[in-house]
Amino acid sequence: GTPTGAPGTVTGKWTFAVQMGPNPLSLAGQLTQQGAAVTGTLQTPLGDLPVTGTMAGSALTLKFSANLPQGPMDVTMNGTLTGNSLSGKATLGALGEGPWTATRAE
Repeated sequence: GTPTGAPGTVTGKWTFAVQMGPNPLSLAGQLTQQGAAVTGTLQTPLGDLPVTGTMAGSALTLKFSANLPQGPMDVTMNGTLTGNSLSGKATLGALGEGPWTATRAE
C-alpha cells in the first residue's frame, strides 16, 4: 500500500518509538499539518493525548503533557522529517532527554 499523507508534510498516521529509560515506548499517532501548524493525537498507555506543534521546513516540534502517577510531565519532541520517517530528541520533563524515531504507518 501507499503511505497516507501528503509528501513533505507530517499529515497521516505514525508509529513512534521514544526511548524513556531502558525500554522504548511505542506510541501510535495521528498528525494533521495545516501550513506550519501541526495538531494530532497520540495513543498511549495512559489514554489518548492531544499533541500540538509546528513544522518549519523539515523540522518538527511536537508538545504534549502526559499525566503520570507522579504528576504531569511536559514533553517536547524535536525531530526532522526525512521521507516517511522522523527522528530526533525528546525532552521528557524531569526524566531528561531521550532519542525518538517515528515511521509513517500504512
